Amino acid sequence: MIPDYIASQIKKDDDALARNGSIDFSMPIYNPEGHYLELSKSKYYHAIIILRHYVKIVSDYYFGTFQNAKNIDLFMFTSSVSSPVGPGSDSEWQVPRILDTDSVK
Repeated sequence: MIPDYIASQIKKDDDALARNGSIDFSMPIYNPEGHYLELSKSKYYHAIIILRHYVKIVSDYYFGTFQNAKNIDLFMFTSSVSSPVGPGSDSEWQVPRILDTDSVK
């Protein structure tokens, strides 16, 4: 379903990861002061970058080729995009209703 050139890129990156032997893919402990450094040296984040890259290009290929869909970036439709409960947000985290034991009868 995917073109050979994408499949060969995936295989090349997969082989490179396999050659590294035992890789610890556990998520690093978040440290706000050094997070930007952790992004550049962590095997976990390196693997996430590779995975997200291929999810995007395969999705773009599928939807563009088989569904005739066009890709448009979210920033073109919104004045700002932020984490709903991230730092600086005025939102508060809410317990999902499915986990709210008071709502379960």
